[in-house]
Amino acid sequence: MNSYQNIFLKKLLCCLLSSGFILLFLISCQEERATAIYDVPEEFEPYVEKFKEEALKRGVVLEINNLIVSFEDISDVEFRCGLCAQIPEDPTYQKRIKINPDVSCWGEFSGQSKEALMFHELGHCILGRLEHKNDTLPNGDFASIMNSSDLYLFIKSVCYPINNDLTKCKDDLYKRNYYLDELFNVNTPAPDWSK
Repeated sequence: MNSYQNIFLKKLLCCLLSSGFILLFLISCQEERATAIYDVPEEFEPYVEKFKEEALKRGVVLEINNLIVSFEDISDVEFRCGLCAQIPEDPTYQKRIKINPDVSCWGEFSGQSKEALMFHELGHCILGRLEHKNDTLPNGDFASIMNSSDLYLFIKSVCYPINNDLTKCKDDLYKRNYYLDELFNVNTPAPDWSK
């Protein structure tokens, strides 16, 4: 074997080894990212199960196996009750919902308000509705549970849907079906009660 062939074989071997290490590194990173974690405490689990049930009623089949939910103080810049953390471009990335344990958030919420907050955050993390929808219906109510403007959605009353007149909250539970229809289908038309 001449010196040119020897040098060529050494360079080829070096390239193959380097490529092998890079490939091994990339595969190990992919395996790490592909390992989904499901860690939903007992307090939040009924809302995740109800979310899947409501989706199925509307023809949307969800398998949620990549979700972590936890209580965390998330009022770093502005006061908020919930936050979905994920990388939007990568649906395989670990989805994480952080709920503010503050008494004005989860602490004193009714079951309906806890559901609304969890459904809003699940809308971001699971349905991929990463943007808020602040449109209003003809009667002035917000058109979606995915709005960012009305904290009254999450107060301790049983006012599930967004409603600008809180004195009528207890009478507004009939609006829940529309808001859930819209959550799972953004093309849901405005309901009759909003005209």
